[in-house]
Amino acid sequence: MEWQIVVALIIILPVVILPAVFVRYLGVGRVTDELRKADEKISAP
Repeated sequence: MEWQIVVALIIILPVVILPAVFVRYLGVGRVTDELRKADEKISAP
């Protein structure tokens, strides 16, 4: 029965991790874009 648990973990982990990483990556992208816009506004005379 242990190998079934291992197989289940191998199948479940990517399904749980990939969306979390994707959402985190999108969040970081939005934050960096906002920071760039803020920098442009500040640096602009």
